[in-house]
Amino acid sequence: MKVDHLMTRRKKPRIPLTARDIKSLFNIHGTKSVSNLSKQTGLSYLQIYNLVQGRVFSVSDRHYRMLFRKPAPPQAALKIDGTFFRAMVDLWLYLNNGVTRTDLYREFFKDEPDPRIDHRIFSGKIKTIDARLEHIMRQKFISAGLDDKLLR
Repeated sequence: MKVDHLMTRRKKPRIPLTARDIKSLFNIHGTKSVSNLSKQTGLSYLQIYNLVQGRVFSVSDRHYRMLFRKPAPPQAALKIDGTFFRAMVDLWLYLNNGVTRTDLYREFFKDEPDPRIDHRIFSGKIKTIDARLEHIMRQKFISAGLDDKLLR
């Protein structure tokens, strides 16, 4: 069915742009004018202007191809399915008596000044999580002596 196909289609991650990318953009199209660049790429003037002014930090895969006339470099997924992460959290809490989900959350987001605990990542109400959270949990098990092959 077409509906099933649309439901399983994954959204491609956005491509971050560097200052070097912006500088090479004008060289690729052979112009120094924002309006000419807009005409050549097919993107709106405002979008190109914001890109040049440094207000846009990433673009979609389609816009990257329009801007640079080549496919985007492969990007790692920023969000992943959280099922395996939640299973690792539950196992960690079972094995480490006295550790709570709140403790883990504060460890995950220790760089934030006042992290408010979002229990939805543990309950499954949020289906996808940051890939780095799963990586942190894997590292916790590996540092505790568990082989990474056993986690798969």
